[in-house]
Amino acid sequence: TSKIRPVSSKQIVEKVAKYYQLSTKEMCGKSRVSHIKTARQVAMFLLSKELNLSTNKIAAEVGVKDHTTVMHGVKKIESDLRLNFTLRDQIEEIKEKIYG
Repeated sequence: TSKIRPVSSKQIVEKVAKYYQLSTKEMCGKSRVSHIKTARQVAMFLLSKELNLSTNKIAAEVGVKDHTTVMHGVKKIESDLRLNFTLRDQIEEIKEKIYG
């Protein structure tokens, strides 16, 4: 994918939240509800892959306590992507919305 224009972490967080029909406040909150947690992990994954942010910076962006949560979230999405084609499509769609 060609990165046409620079994208801010805020834009990524907003686009992911919107895609999953959540407010950024909900997504970056403390909720452990599965679909919210997934959205948050997708945001972590994209912040990591697209912006190469540090885990500490990502933690601050998505409202999690520490960087190990981010490492876990990114790893979880990476491993899910191997088998979960729906998730793969969702992430592609989100990227299109970010860069489109």
